[in-house]
Amino acid sequence: MAAGPKQIYKPELIFRVLVLLVATTALSMSFVMTVEDDQEVYLPFTTVPMPEMCGFRSLLGVGCPGCGMSRAFISISNLEIDKALAFNSASLIVYLFVAIQIPWHAMQIYMTFLRGGPIDTWWTLLPPMGVIIWLIWCYCYRS
Repeated sequence: MAAGPKQIYKPELIFRVLVLLVATTALSMSFVMTVEDDQEVYLPFTTVPMPEMCGFRSLLGVGCPGCGMSRAFISISNLEIDKALAFNSASLIVYLFVAIQIPWHAMQIYMTFLRGGPIDTWWTLLPPMGVIIWLIWCYCYRS
């Protein structure tokens, strides 16, 4: 008896493609954007800075654990690690986590089509939980 076509769980596949696109876009944009005066972020070929995007800071007037992350990503992409850590002390860990998402989800998408399912196990939840804990720790104990 011939085996039928492999079943692909479409919501998971859509999730993986979206994560891959978001991670790729975030890192790609960090290579082409610039930071001026340690405050203003510019898109390439523009003279108008991007507006502040932190809703937490806009509403409450206090920075959130992710404040400075855009400027830090741009600094890391320009190999200015000390500047990035000044913007957000958790930025290097978050940057590496986002960078790892690209090959990981690309491999998961490939395995989904090759075997009919991803190779996920329970331990894949540990890195995101670790990043969240580190981000909160850095926020609570920043100097």
